[in-house]
Amino acid sequence: MKLIVIVPMHAFELNCSKMNKFLCDRSNMLSNMILRDIVFRSRTVNKNICEQYDSIVTRITTIPDSTEDLVALMKFLEKLELKELQDLKNQLIPAAENLMFLLDYATLPEEDIKLNDTTFSWPDRILPIISYSEMRLRKKKKVPTATLR
Repeated sequence: MKLIVIVPMHAFELNCSKMNKFLCDRSNMLSNMILRDIVFRSRTVNKNICEQYDSIVTRITTIPDSTEDLVALMKFLEKLELKELQDLKNQLIPAAENLMFLLDYATLPEEDIKLNDTTFSWPDRILPIISYSEMRLRKKKKVPTATLR
Protein backbone atom coordinates (compact mmCIF):
# COMPACT_ATOMS: atom_id res chain seq x y z
CA MET A 1 0.00 0.00 0.00
CA LYS A 2 1.41 3.36 -1.03
CA LEU A 3 0.83 6.28 1.32
CA ILE A 4 -0.18 9.63 -0.07
CA VAL A 5 2.59 12.12 0.60
CA ILE A 6 1.08 15.32 -0.78
CA VAL A 7 -2.63 16.11 -0.66
CA PRO A 8 -3.66 18.95 -2.96
CA MET A 9 -6.01 21.45 -1.33
CA HIS A 10 -7.64 24.34 -3.23
CA ALA A 11 -5.18 27.09 -2.41
CA PHE A 12 -2.30 25.03 -1.03
CA GLU A 13 -0.84 21.50 -0.71
CA LEU A 14 -0.67 19.48 2.48
CA ASN A 15 2.55 17.49 2.98
CA CYS A 16 1.71 14.26 4.90
CA SER A 17 5.16 12.69 5.00
CA LYS A 18 5.78 13.44 8.70
CA MET A 19 2.33 12.17 9.63
CA ASN A 20 2.85 9.03 7.53
CA LYS A 21 6.19 8.37 9.21
CA PHE A 22 4.69 8.92 12.65
CA LEU A 23 1.78 6.54 11.93
CA CYS A 24 4.09 3.87 10.48
CA ASP A 25 6.45 4.10 13.46
CA ARG A 26 3.52 3.99 15.87
CA SER A 27 1.96 0.94 14.21
CA ASN A 28 5.34 -0.86 14.22
CA MET A 29 5.79 -0.07 17.90
CA LEU A 30 2.29 -1.36 18.74
CA SER A 31 2.75 -4.55 16.72
CA ASN A 32 6.08 -5.18 18.47
CA MET A 33 4.41 -4.70 21.86
CA ILE A 34 1.70 -7.22 20.91
CA LEU A 35 4.29 -9.72 19.67
CA ARG A 36 6.36 -9.36 22.86
CA ASP A 37 3.23 -9.99 24.91
CA ILE A 38 2.35 -13.09 22.89
CA VAL A 39 5.93 -14.38 23.22
CA PHE A 40 5.81 -13.78 27.00
CA ARG A 41 2.44 -15.53 27.36
CA SER A 42 3.60 -18.43 25.19
CA ARG A 43 6.75 -18.78 27.28
CA THR A 44 4.68 -18.78 30.48
CA VAL A 45 2.27 -21.44 29.16
CA ASN A 46 5.15 -23.62 27.94
CA LYS A 47 7.00 -23.36 31.26
CA ASN A 48 3.81 -24.30 33.08
CA ILE A 49 3.32 -27.37 30.87
CA CYS A 50 6.95 -28.43 31.37
CA GLU A 51 6.64 -27.96 35.15
CA GLN A 52 3.56 -30.20 35.18
CA TYR A 53 5.43 -32.91 33.26
CA ASP A 54 8.44 -32.50 35.59
CA SER A 55 6.24 -32.91 38.67
CA ILE A 56 4.70 -36.06 37.16
CA VAL A 57 8.15 -37.52 36.49
CA THR A 58 9.29 -36.63 40.00
CA ARG A 59 6.26 -38.33 41.48
CA ILE A 60 6.39 -41.50 39.40
CA THR A 61 10.13 -41.99 39.84
CA THR A 62 10.00 -41.86 43.63
CA ILE A 63 10.55 -45.17 45.35
CA PRO A 64 7.64 -45.99 47.64
CA ASP A 65 8.63 -46.70 51.24
CA SER A 66 5.48 -48.46 52.34
CA THR A 67 2.65 -50.50 50.90
CA GLU A 68 0.38 -47.47 51.22
CA ASP A 69 2.79 -45.40 49.14
CA LEU A 70 2.98 -48.21 46.60
CA VAL A 71 -0.81 -48.39 46.25
CA ALA A 72 -1.08 -44.58 46.06
CA LEU A 73 1.55 -44.46 43.33
CA MET A 74 -0.18 -47.24 41.37
CA LYS A 75 -3.50 -45.33 41.59
CA PHE A 76 -1.72 -42.17 40.47
CA LEU A 77 -0.32 -44.00 37.44
CA GLU A 78 -3.79 -45.24 36.49
CA LYS A 79 -5.24 -41.74 36.84
CA LEU A 80 -2.26 -40.34 34.97
CA GLU A 81 -2.89 -42.45 31.90
CA LEU A 82 -6.64 -41.89 31.94
CA LYS A 83 -6.84 -38.17 32.62
CA GLU A 84 -3.75 -36.11 33.33
CA LEU A 85 -1.74 -36.96 30.21
CA GLN A 86 -4.78 -36.21 28.04
CA ASP A 87 -5.27 -32.88 29.82
CA LEU A 88 -1.63 -31.99 29.18
CA LYS A 89 -1.96 -32.94 25.51
CA ASN A 90 -5.02 -30.68 25.31
CA GLN A 91 -2.94 -27.83 26.76
CA LEU A 92 -0.45 -28.33 23.94
CA ILE A 93 -3.06 -27.40 21.29
CA PRO A 94 -3.21 -23.64 22.09
CA ALA A 95 0.54 -23.68 22.73
CA ALA A 96 1.03 -25.06 19.20
CA GLU A 97 -1.29 -22.41 17.76
CA ASN A 98 0.73 -19.70 19.53
CA LEU A 99 3.94 -21.17 18.17
CA MET A 100 2.60 -21.26 14.61
CA PHE A 101 1.59 -17.59 14.90
CA LEU A 102 4.96 -16.62 16.34
CA LEU A 103 6.86 -18.50 13.64
CA ASP A 104 5.00 -16.41 11.06
CA TYR A 105 5.40 -13.02 12.71
CA ALA A 106 8.30 -13.04 15.18
CA THR A 107 11.88 -14.11 15.58
CA LEU A 108 12.14 -16.31 18.64
CA PRO A 109 15.24 -16.24 20.84
CA GLU A 110 17.17 -19.50 21.17
CA GLU A 111 15.88 -19.91 24.73
CA ASP A 112 12.27 -19.97 23.48
CA ILE A 113 13.14 -22.37 20.67
CA LYS A 114 14.63 -24.79 23.21
CA LEU A 115 11.63 -24.34 25.51
CA ASN A 116 9.24 -25.12 22.65
CA ASP A 117 11.29 -28.18 21.74
CA THR A 118 11.14 -29.40 25.33
CA THR A 119 7.43 -28.63 25.64
CA PHE A 120 6.36 -30.45 22.49
CA SER A 121 8.68 -33.42 23.02
CA TRP A 122 7.36 -34.21 26.51
CA PRO A 123 4.44 -36.42 25.39
CA ASP A 124 6.88 -38.80 23.67
CA ARG A 125 9.60 -38.54 26.32
CA ILE A 126 7.33 -39.35 29.25
CA LEU A 127 6.03 -42.66 27.87
CA PRO A 128 9.22 -44.68 28.50
CA ILE A 129 9.48 -43.13 31.97
CA ILE A 130 5.93 -44.25 32.75
CA SER A 131 6.61 -47.75 31.39
CA TYR A 132 9.75 -48.06 33.50
CA SER A 133 7.91 -46.84 36.57
CA GLU A 134 5.07 -49.33 36.01
CA MET A 135 7.56 -52.17 35.61
CA ARG A 136 9.37 -51.13 38.78
CA LEU A 137 6.08 -50.93 40.68
CA ARG A 138 5.01 -54.40 39.49
CA LYS A 139 8.29 -55.78 40.83
CA LYS A 140 7.80 -53.93 44.12
CA LYS A 141 4.24 -55.24 44.34
CA LYS A 142 5.45 -58.84 43.97
CA VAL A 143 7.69 -58.56 47.03
CA PRO A 144 4.88 -57.88 49.59
CA THR A 145 2.59 -60.34 47.82
CA ALA A 146 5.22 -63.08 48.02
CA THR A 147 5.81 -62.44 51.75
CA LEU A 148 2.08 -62.79 52.42
CA ARG A 149 2.07 -66.33 50.95
